[in-house]
Amino acid sequence: MHKITEGGGYRTLASGRELGVRQENVFGGKRKGMGRIRKLFPGSNSAYGFYSLYDQIVGPEAERIIILKGGPGTGKSSFMTKIAKALSESGYDLEYHFCSSANGSLDALYLPGRKIALMDGTSPHIIEPKYPGAVEEIVNLGEYWDAAKLREQKKTIIGLQDEISNSFRQAYHMLAAAKLYRDALEGCFRDTNQTLMLSLVGDLLQKIVPEGRTTFIRKRPRRLFASAITPDGPVNYLDTLVGHLSHVYILVGKNSGIKSRIVAKILAGITEYGYFVEIYPCAFDPRRMEHLVIPALDTAIISSAQPHSYSPSGANEVVIDDEVLHPALRRGFDQAGAGGDLGALQEGLHKTFQQAVSFLSRAKLLHDELEGLYIPLMKFAQIDSLRERLLLSILDN
Repeated sequence: MHKITEGGGYRTLASGRELGVRQENVFGGKRKGMGRIRKLFPGSNSAYGFYSLYDQIVGPEAERIIILKGGPGTGKSSFMTKIAKALSESGYDLEYHFCSSANGSLDALYLPGRKIALMDGTSPHIIEPKYPGAVEEIVNLGEYWDAAKLREQKKTIIGLQDEISNSFRQAYHMLAAAKLYRDALEGCFRDTNQTLMLSLVGDLLQKIVPEGRTTFIRKRPRRLFASAITPDGPVNYLDTLVGHLSHVYILVGKNSGIKSRIVAKILAGITEYGYFVEIYPCAFDPRRMEHLVIPALDTAIISSAQPHSYSPSGANEVVIDDEVLHPALRRGFDQAGAGGDLGALQEGLHKTFQQAVSFLSRAKLLHDELEGLYIPLMKFAQIDSLRERLLLSILDN
């Protein structure tokens, strides 16, 4: 890990190597052996409810989008997982887009080098074809279930769906309450030293962007989630997004608000140079930007804090503590006779967050029960045959 040295009123970065510009396609294509896998979330269980970035999985450059339709237990995630395994073994780089409400399940699979995507097109991320037949095609797994026997269980299915919806509503109420505690906690910190923050941002930009290296290819940023609040609690796959990069700057500290502001200012600077940027908002509060990846510069800026903590592990990483920008002290609460308020806010944040996770866990258990009604009524042998034909069409394309 790089050390942070003292100087100039804040700690400057001792990088140990100069930044270079990688011109090749960093993410995508076909390799010898296993392809590289990046793991992301296209949606988030947030303080504002379910927050979708599903339209960011693949952009207007898409060559082919395969939309999977069907109910719970029809095998959409398994369908994509088995295709992904075959493609990775064939050397293709892939993006796994996981479901935030069942983090072991895929919501989408993307082949950047081929611009081909497979997507779950059911609620809450319903997708309708924009260029049907020319780009999108629909695969309806509902054709392979026993509809008559499902109708016999109509009342049970509707009841479970209603309970699942209610569990999600309760989870989102708790996450909204947790955000109020988080906001109140951030109000306990003294004001940030704006001069030091701007100096730090300027120093970082000088190190990130090699002198004189600009690009005039303007491409809109891509936004997805690197983490999620799931039925198992906070989960992140940051290592798959930044672990291979040459330069990773990690912002740490107690105040998530200041880290987000630093990331936003760095984004504005990078955008001025014309570089394509991957933006990763906070899963808890998607209005805040938490991480940036600049593929052409082989560089990432990470904000490490719950629910997206990241442990430094390599010599390519520089750690910056936000306490260099403001004293991590309370605003005179002790003098006001309210010294216990900080602890109470922290406890409230923890409890409401855990209650949200409990409701998400309940929704997942109910969803598993719902899937159990569908699975015995599916014709999986026919689905397997369909999957093999689809896989061949991707490989032969």
